[in-house]
Amino acid sequence: MSLYRHASLTTATGVPLLIRGLTQLAHNLEKAEQWAKENNVPTEQLVNARLIDNMQPLKFQVQFASNVAKAVLHRVAGHEWVTIEDNETTMDQLKDRVARTLKVLRDAEGKQADFEGKEQIEVTVPIPGRDAFKFTGAVYISYWVVPNFFFHITTAYDILRKEGMYSSASSSDG
Repeated sequence: MSLYRHASLTTATGVPLLIRGLTQLAHNLEKAEQWAKENNVPTEQLVNARLIDNMQPLKFQVQFASNVAKAVLHRVAGHEWVTIEDNETTMDQLKDRVARTLKVLRDAEGKQADFEGKEQIEVTVPIPGRDAFKFTGAVYISYWVVPNFFFHITTAYDILRKEGMYSSASSSDG
């Protein structure tokens, strides 16, 4: 089964899952911006907000989720590395980053064959100050990409909720 399409978390999960998560993140950032305007809250306050002092702010959560999603295309499918600098300071910049990441992922949708047979390739993830992690393609996606991606997407949402942004399941399009 292809690493592009969702098979199962024990064999592979692919690009469509990442697109869905980033689409929801984009929706949440739009909603947060609207909420901030309605409540006279500076959006930069949201961009720099944290759940607690020793956790990374919203901007980091968005950057990390974007980086994890983009890395799949390079590390597994062999696509050219796409660099987006981690320098966002405004809500508009964060929304633009998510939009650019979604474009990169959607551009890969027609290249499903690049993921075929990659379940057992070696994937190396460098970790600053530590030895690099090494995985097979399937293990990388299932046990590194999916948990890290959704942790940061969820943490971004949690930060927005902590800051006061209201959400209801009926208003979500994701």
